[in-house]
Amino acid sequence: MKQFNFKTFLLVFLFVLQVPLLQANMDHFSFSEPGTGKKTASYEVEITFAQNNQRQFRIPHDCEIILREDSFGLSAPNNTLDRALWQKMINDCHYVVFVHQSHEQPPLKDFVSNYDFFNALLEDLPFQSKCTENATVEDCRKAPNTKGKIKLSLFFPFLDIRDYQGEVVEDCRFINGAFRGSLILTDEGIHCHYDRRGKGLRLISVDHGDFNDDGYQDASLRMIPMGRGVSRMPILLPLTRFEADQPFTLPEGLTIQYFNQ
Repeated sequence: MKQFNFKTFLLVFLFVLQVPLLQANMDHFSFSEPGTGKKTASYEVEITFAQNNQRQFRIPHDCEIILREDSFGLSAPNNTLDRALWQKMINDCHYVVFVHQSHEQPPLKDFVSNYDFFNALLEDLPFQSKCTENATVEDCRKAPNTKGKIKLSLFFPFLDIRDYQGEVVEDCRFINGAFRGSLILTDEGIHCHYDRRGKGLRLISVDHGDFNDDGYQDASLRMIPMGRGVSRMPILLPLTRFEADQPFTLPEGLTIQYFNQ
């Protein structure tokens, strides 16, 4: 199984790839539009750099330029707002690169595409949501990772995860691509207390491809944190499964180190 190193891939992608990124099909991507937060297939921004140099960018079409300049430290926006916007553009372009690493040839087996991720159950996704009976939240945080799973507290540190205190709880799931509320630790695992004003997540896109070249279809979920005081930087979660009735797991050979930065 090949190991995917994002930084190495990015450099190869930018400087060795014979077909420029600009010539790739860009119509299927989804982004959060700066300022409005609306879902969009592309967006344009103006950034002010040193010496009051104003430049226009279009995402995703200018991603090759943006990532090249970021890799070599060629650009430094002047003010805080532009620096935050520049970082968002870099993050969006990383997502474009990741999705485009998939080969043109379709995978041999697909147990992913028919799943409704916009109404996904948490227990179906590759999160370590079970914990031992009578354990505390802190005990669960310290528990070792299960193979192919991610700890919720590490991947979504901004979410409220707490012990059961008698509140109404339900199965955790996205509803039309959104979840807001608290994750509640019960004797049966993690359940949810929904709160429309609480912190949460909004799923903005689902992309498919064989990202680790193992012959099985994978999916990449792109989510944005919601709520006061949270970063609006998108989070990328890759997943796969090998049978239609199995829960999802992390694709082997991929690193998630950069996905939630």
